[in-house]
Amino acid sequence: MKRSYESGSAKRKKQKERIVEQEALRNSMASFLSNSSAMTRNLDPPSSTSICIPVPQRQRQSTSECGNRNTKDEDDDDIIANTLHQETSNSRHHEDTGDTDTGIIVNDLKLDDTSLQLGDIAKWPTDISEKLIGEILDSVPKNFGKIENLKSSYVDKEKVYTRTFQESNFYTIKSNGIKEKREWLIFSDTSKSVYCFVCKLFSRSRVSSKMIVGCNDWKNICRILTDHERSQEHVKSMCCYNKRRLSSGRIDAELCKQLKSEENYWREVLKRVVATVKLLGSLGLAFRGTNDTVGSQNKGNFLTCLEYLSQFDNFLKSHLEKYGNCGKGSVNYLSHSICDEFINLMAKKTLDVILDDIRNAMYFSLSVDST
Repeated sequence: MKRSYESGSAKRKKQKERIVEQEALRNSMASFLSNSSAMTRNLDPPSSTSICIPVPQRQRQSTSECGNRNTKDEDDDDIIANTLHQETSNSRHHEDTGDTDTGIIVNDLKLDDTSLQLGDIAKWPTDISEKLIGEILDSVPKNFGKIENLKSSYVDKEKVYTRTFQESNFYTIKSNGIKEKREWLIFSDTSKSVYCFVCKLFSRSRVSSKMIVGCNDWKNICRILTDHERSQEHVKSMCCYNKRRLSSGRIDAELCKQLKSEENYWREVLKRVVATVKLLGSLGLAFRGTNDTVGSQNKGNFLTCLEYLSQFDNFLKSHLEKYGNCGKGSVNYLSHSICDEFINLMAKKTLDVILDDIRNAMYFSLSVDST
């Protein structure tokens, strides 16, 4: 039987009808959803629920038109229904499980700086502060876990195959034949993935690559690593990393180093001062003499103890020589005022401990000395 074709006018007419019908269906999702009374009729609902959305069928003008409709035109209603059904099912699937692309481990942990485990790159937060970057670089990021655990299995034709991350992936061969280690590549046993920690710290790209969020596609890992280290974003991140590692790359590097050195110096001085105050206080001896001059015969027990310790402590000896008699207005932590401050702090702490014992005790005794 010879196939008959519709005229152009008939096709345009059906096209207009289809457009009108689609406009009528727009913003009418609520009319397609079944109400609660209809849902209660099903006593035994299926295990995997899905929302079926009926789409009203177009009224055919004649039987001949139905037989001569194009295949694409006949399936328009089914396509709309299937699309709506698929979107509903996908939204439920996202809520229950969440999507994860092949070879990518989604890691969007929000952790405080205090609770962060810097040793495991899988537990680094997505947004890393400037202070945290400095702490990470000071400790030098390293691998976490065992490389033997980086493996994945898949089934092909009823056979189970296992792919693993090889030690050779930590090295690359340059165009001149030199073998070079990928210092930027580290792995985490927690997420079973490998990362580029340099890009994770310094990349400003809005599109997160596999090497930033974690990659475990061991089948294509060689190609992924090669493409990543040749990418423009990785080159920019490496430049920032190398500049950051150099002391000349940070304007305040020398100032920070000097400040840290000063803090450590005075902390060591205070350790010796506190030890001397505790010793004299426990023995009930006097601290002060007639003056606070180092080397004087009447300097008191506090400075005498420090001078005695300086014979065996080169650090304290150097401090006494440099700050011993520097005069008023200079900080040396050797005067009677620092002794009084530490005595008051220790007395307050001792009193707090005694009061806590009294509050916690059911009974206590008082001893009165009448002498």
